[in-house]
Amino acid sequence: MSLEINEPVRTCRRGNARADKLLARHNVTSHAVVSSGMPGGKFAPLSDAEMTRVADTAKEFLATIGMADTMPEVLDLALKAGCTLGDDDRLLLP
Repeated sequence: MSLEINEPVRTCRRGNARADKLLARHNVTSHAVVSSGMPGGKFAPLSDAEMTRVADTAKEFLATIGMADTMPEVLDLALKAGCTLGDDDRLLLP
């Protein structure tokens, strides 16, 4: 990365802070680890079967345990969409 800066290098402590920041930013010699066009990796801490199991368990919890203290607006919309209230006034998702 070679850029030309047409501003003089400042030698005194006081001066144009913006110019000093630009000089510092463009004098960096490190190279990017990843550049555009490079193939990406695949971070997959869970297998597809494990992700399905997590999603199914979350759905089961919402259907059996439900949610407490839901806002009235959410409760109204959820009940219209087919959710039910449990005996303990918890919102149960189908």
